[in-house]
Amino acid sequence: MGRSERAIVVLLFTLIALAMMVRPGTSVVQSQSPLSNTLYLPLVADQPPWYNPLSAETFGDYLADPVIQRRVNELQMSWVRVTGLRWRDVEPVEGGGYQWDHPRTQFFESFLITASQLGLKPTVIIEQSPRWATILPTSCSAIRQDKLDEFANYLTAVVNRYKQPPYNVHSWELFNEPDVDPSLVGEDSGYGCWGDINDPYYGGERFGEMLQVAAPAIRAADPTATIVFGGLLLAEAETANPALGHPERFLQGALVSGAADAFDVVSYHVHHQYVGPVYNYGGAGMGGSWDAWGGVTKGKPNYLNSVMANYGVSKALWMNEGALRCPSWHPDCVSNLSLFLDTQGQFVPRELSRTLSVGVRQFSWYTLQWSLWDEVGLLNYDGTPRPAFTSYKSFVERVRGTSFPPASVNYGSGLEAYRFQKANDPYVDLIFSPDGATHYASVPVNKFLAAYDTFGQAIAPPTPVAGQYHFLVGYQAIYVHRLP
Repeated sequence: MGRSERAIVVLLFTLIALAMMVRPGTSVVQSQSPLSNTLYLPLVADQPPWYNPLSAETFGDYLADPVIQRRVNELQMSWVRVTGLRWRDVEPVEGGGYQWDHPRTQFFESFLITASQLGLKPTVIIEQSPRWATILPTSCSAIRQDKLDEFANYLTAVVNRYKQPPYNVHSWELFNEPDVDPSLVGEDSGYGCWGDINDPYYGGERFGEMLQVAAPAIRAADPTATIVFGGLLLAEAETANPALGHPERFLQGALVSGAADAFDVVSYHVHHQYVGPVYNYGGAGMGGSWDAWGGVTKGKPNYLNSVMANYGVSKALWMNEGALRCPSWHPDCVSNLSLFLDTQGQFVPRELSRTLSVGVRQFSWYTLQWSLWDEVGLLNYDGTPRPAFTSYKSFVERVRGTSFPPASVNYGSGLEAYRFQKANDPYVDLIFSPDGATHYASVPVNKFLAAYDTFGQAIAPPTPVAGQYHFLVGYQAIYVHRLP
């Protein structure tokens, strides 16, 4: 952007700021005539296409719904995590050939076709093994050593089938939350259960041996494929109860087995349970084993990077399943759902900015559509947005075109802030109070362009003092567009 264009941008935002009116009764002063959420987008329209690292998981026939498709477009999604392909459906009988006509497989293929038509790049989970191939009579169990060759043959067939149009799959996740012992989940669970409580590495070595057979098969069939180490549950940084073993050592076990070259990405999950409307979800100082790592949100990726560094390994990290959940036993999930949903909406930019700030490459909310599970869905049953969808959409619009990771910036004691930088464009600073106590964030008047709240509503700047705008910031994050 040249100087003349920069001057136009400054003039535009200055005129907008002068035109806005104050709305009383909030911790940040907002306009009664909100600035359009899309007003800023034409200013970056001449930049190269942006691959959005932020997604929301969906499955089943939801993606065929025009309303859901519209929401996908509103979130500017570029990729999607996909479940539904089960080895036990495709090869139920050993040596009986591959059966691609199972109703669940057909459903899965229809989803892939729709995703491709929408321009979404899928990451497909390899899961649910047949009884004849598992060490225990459950489909989530580890694969028997003497059946790994059959597994490799299955992967070859799968990749060859789905790398082609109309499916266009080039990213494969090996199992979902494998770091769980079979005794802790039900039969044929949708997550787990490669874990082994009695093993020093919790079964991680066995998982690594599988990866070393799976990776050559996948790469031979598709040299462009991305192999994702199945999304780790990673509940604790150090498990205190010896009866539970040490699931946090699962990745270490895979590395000990020699599997470092058998995957490209390590994925992990972060689910928070609702406590109350002003709570520092995922932040440091909240107690527990993750405090030493910066709180659970930053702690999990920090921990995984540390484990890999000990073995001279560096891999991309994806947080590919996470949300703020309201368990059915929590009183506010029954008596005051609106309070939870508003808190969930305010949680979104705090969690996204913290996650991205430590170098995590991709983030996926679970789920896009309405969900029976703990109110995690971004949408209502009829597809209308919940507050979390609105704040997620606002975040995407504010940071579109940015380079990652965002840098931590200092707005004074008591505030947490992250700077999203765009090439030849103004900065976007996201600012919030971790504990909800209000503090002033000061921005030079000659640097200020515009401000928005968590949900995309424009904020009128307060009366300047000594050449500074002093924004009162609390639990709810605000966005400040500013010059360097």
